Amino acid sequence: MKDLGVRSLLSFLEIVARQPPLRRDVHCRAMTDLCYAGRIGYDDMIRYETFEADLRRVMARLNLVDFDIPKPAWRNKTDAGSHMRDLLGPGNAT
Repeated sequence: MKDLGVRSLLSFLEIVARQPPLRRDVHCRAMTDLCYAGRIGYDDMIRYETFEADLRRVMARLNLVDFDIPKPAWRNKTDAGSHMRDLLGPGNAT
């Protein structure tokens, strides 16, 4: 990565931001770019951030009210937002 000029997380994000969205590595693309929403008709989408509420909405449509909703595992949660200043430096974290 250093050959691309990557010296920090901020410089990496700046490089990614300059790339056309559909030419980015799959890990750096917006999820909407990976869902082919223009080609595949979805009835609904469930977001990880709102998993329980979204799943309840879908379950209500399917009349599955007595279904136990699994909770995302604690190991899948991060507190990355609280580390933004450490990652990006002062003045860059909003």
